[in-house]
Amino acid sequence: MKKAAVAIEPKRKAEKIKNDYEFKQIRRNQKLAKRGLNIEIASEIVDLIMDVADEAHDYQEQHADQEGDDQLLTKAIWRDWMDIFTKGKKVSEQNIVINEDDEQSGQPKDSMAMLMGGSQN
Repeated sequence: MKKAAVAIEPKRKAEKIKNDYEFKQIRRNQKLAKRGLNIEIASEIVDLIMDVADEAHDYQEQHADQEGDDQLLTKAIWRDWMDIFTKGKKVSEQNIVINEDDEQSGQPKDSMAMLMGGSQN
C-alpha cells in the first residue's frame, strides 16, 4: 500500500501544481475584469463631475454681467442638476429634445443630424 502511495505522490504533486496555476489564472482574470469595470465606472463618474463643473462655469460666464447674487446658481438649478447627475446623465445634454413625430416615423435616426437640424439620412 505504501509503495502505491509513494508511486502516485509525484503525479499528485504535479496535478496540485497544475490546479494551483489554473486557479491563479482564473483569479487573475477575475481581478482584471473587476479592475476594468471599476475603471470604467470611475471614468464615467469623473466625466459627469466635469460636465457639472463645466456647466457651472458656463452659467457663471453667461451671468457675469449681472451683479450680486444674480450670477450665482440658484438652489433650484443646482437641485435639478444634481437630480440629472444622480441619474447618470450629463447636465449639458438636459435640453436636448427629440421630436416625438420623428420617433413614431420608424426611420432610423442620426442623432448628430437631429442636433444640427439636418437630414436624418
